[in-house]
Amino acid sequence: MKKPSDSEIQAFQVGLQYAIQVVCRIHSDHPDWDAKAVSK
Repeated sequence: MKKPSDSEIQAFQVGLQYAIQVVCRIHSDHPDWDAKAVSK
């Protein structure tokens, strides 16, 4: 496996942070999703 370049790592981290923010925003809008997922 080739070592990822700094720009690739940075792009990945930015994408990861964005995804986490989106998930947190959706989760705060729908706090009952966890209960539904657990009850299945």
